[in-house]
Amino acid sequence: MFTGIITAIGEITKIASKGDGFHLEISTPATYLDDVVIGDSIAIQGACMTVTGLRGTLFECDVSQESISKTAGLDKPSKVFYGANAVDYSGYPDCRPEYVRSFESMANLATKAGVESPDPENRFRIHAPIIQLSKAQIIQLGAGMSVNYSQTVSCYQANSQGEACGICESCQLRKAGFVEAGVPDPTRYQLSN
Repeated sequence: MFTGIITAIGEITKIASKGDGFHLEISTPATYLDDVVIGDSIAIQGACMTVTGLRGTLFECDVSQESISKTAGLDKPSKVFYGANAVDYSGYPDCRPEYVRSFESMANLATKAGVESPDPENRFRIHAPIIQLSKAQIIQLGAGMSVNYSQTVSCYQANSQGEACGICESCQLRKAGFVEAGVPDPTRYQLSN
């Protein structure tokens, strides 16, 4: 299952045409492949690829034309929507507006698509629509879109039943946001509120 959690950063070391797709060889950190076997799935940019070969710190996979046709950004830069919120900046420096602007600038300076695009409209654009909103504003916005907040968790220490700890900074911000928004908090907490 793709969790979205980055566990290692690899590097494509070889790309070869294979039918209407490609065969890739990807190098990984020293111990990353220790428990991997042929047939396992490894997520690459969010797409699960089946391991077809293993050699030391390299693994091989095949990328079909179907996967390539669904991949964004191969032909031109694209818009990126980022759910960062500046309220979280104390623990996460990448939640600051300055970071988002700098990353967008870097993407346009350090990628072939960004550098070669003559049309400013085709450059990378990072949109962070909730970055300057308070937690209360985010909750009100979601409530207006019928978000079922009982199905969401902000806590990084939630238990296996999805119950939030109720005491970490993220839980405190969430609780205060619901109070300020005037919206009942349906969050299931491990500790009594």
